[in-house]
Amino acid sequence: ESMVTALSWDPSNVNILSSRARWLGELEYYEQSLADWNRAIRMQPDRAVFYQQRCDTYLHLKRPNRVLEDWETIMQLYREQGFPGSHDTGQRFNVYNNRAYQLGVANINPARALKDANRAIDLLGGDAAMLDIHGFSQYLQAYELYLESQLATALIRANLAITWSEKS
Repeated sequence: ESMVTALSWDPSNVNILSSRARWLGELEYYEQSLADWNRAIRMQPDRAVFYQQRCDTYLHLKRPNRVLEDWETIMQLYREQGFPGSHDTGQRFNVYNNRAYQLGVANINPARALKDANRAIDLLGGDAAMLDIHGFSQYLQAYELYLESQLATALIRANLAITWSEKS
């Protein structure tokens, strides 16, 4: 309600609009979320992140072809910014990881999704376990505690690692 009010005061506020689009998606109001993403993109067509967020909405609406179309636009926007050379490792990781996820979930172009997933893993030093940053850090702490014979605490950390891994 407060976002609706804020938008009535300033209908051109793309930050409020994109926040509402995310919020509507969380509430599973995907059609309304899509309408807000479409409006945000019309207002700022050069914001790649809006297209990425819209892809998540398309996934929920089971419109995989639209995901592929948006990724073509996203990559064009990034290339215009000098991608990949002008982006740091974290930014490149996010692009490859997000595209791998969205194309994989959409079940379109699995070869591209796998290639991007491997690129993302390579950017992390080739260790796929690093994709689970929360769980992996807990595993490392558990192992160090085990080596120090702090078994009760190591077990707690191992259980946390398992919990985090199940979430991811």
